[in-house]
Amino acid sequence: MTQPNTVNTELPPNFTLLNWNIHSLLSNDTDLRLLINDLNPDIIMLSETWLKPNHIKKFLGYNCYREDRADSLGYGDLISLIKTKYKSYPISLNNTKLLAKKIETQAFKLVMGNNLELYFVNI
Repeated sequence: MTQPNTVNTELPPNFTLLNWNIHSLLSNDTDLRLLINDLNPDIIMLSETWLKPNHIKKFLGYNCYREDRADSLGYGDLISLIKTKYKSYPISLNNTKLLAKKIETQAFKLVMGNNLELYFVNI
């Protein structure tokens, strides 16, 4: 009897996602880096980063997806960090209604080594 094709849909052991309403990445940068060092998260989703477009932040070993507010006032804003060992792709969302209500969103697809695709949205 022929066995059906199967796909491994399990996450790697210790797969970790960190989600934080950080209320200023500049003020909490040290705490975030300590959390990264202690937890070694695979994905980090930050809201309320309060960064202005001229603020550049990099995190070793992570791809950075950033969504700044159109008004550039330095409030709101989103950053998602994905470990570089994973293939990740930003996804464009139709934000027209959300932007009218000043709700920021950011989405991306993560492709695991076992062809498992995961989708994440940062709000």
